[in-house]
Amino acid sequence: MLTDAQIREIYQKTEETSVIKKTFVVLLKKSGVATGQIAEALGCSSQTIRNWVLPFDNGIDAEELPKKLRDGRKGGNHRKVDDLYIKRLKELLSTDPRTLGYSFNRWTQTALAKHLALETGIEVKQQCISRLIKKYYQNSAK
Repeated sequence: MLTDAQIREIYQKTEETSVIKKTFVVLLKKSGVATGQIAEALGCSSQTIRNWVLPFDNGIDAEELPKKLRDGRKGGNHRKVDDLYIKRLKELLSTDPRTLGYSFNRWTQTALAKHLALETGIEVKQQCISRLIKKYYQNSAK
């Protein structure tokens, strides 16, 4: 298992954003911050945090660790959801899908994801739509 000093060294020496973020998360976990708190602050799931911490817990050596922490995505369109996407999602949630030519009268998460992908070019899975609705729509309805 890596020592705190080794983790800090990786954190300080790397220039890769994904590795920096993940080593920072590990340092937070080691200092006692709860997984749920970290996930909420970063806007990701608790499972994502556990996945990032796992290589540190599995006794990997300091030389191999940065390779394991690199973002595995290669090329392609990896744009994140932005404020305009969220605004449009909120608008769609209060719109009858039939007014947009659909045969159904209630949005599903999958239908929202597909429609927003057509409008914005940003493709996300239905699980992302679910998190966005929970985070943004339900909070603004209070």
